[in-house]
Amino acid sequence: MNVVERKQLRVEPIAIQNYESWFSDAFRDISLVHRLTETRALSGFYRLSASSNMERSERIAQLRKTPAKENHLWLPACQLFH
Repeated sequence: MNVVERKQLRVEPIAIQNYESWFSDAFRDISLVHRLTETRALSGFYRLSASSNMERSERIAQLRKTPAKENHLWLPACQLFH
């Protein structure tokens, strides 16, 4: 396995022999993740007085000023770099 090097991700495989013997019983491979990008999408929110039994589609509808077109799956999101 080779090092994976991208803007959002860097993974380096490590020889399992560098670890205690029980690791090879539990794991086939070990890799170190040096850089990771996490993307979080907002799929809805609750107002202070919101009903707790709303469907996901109803929560998503509250994120838009006008109703979404059919098959329009865009959601607001942010990226976190670790």
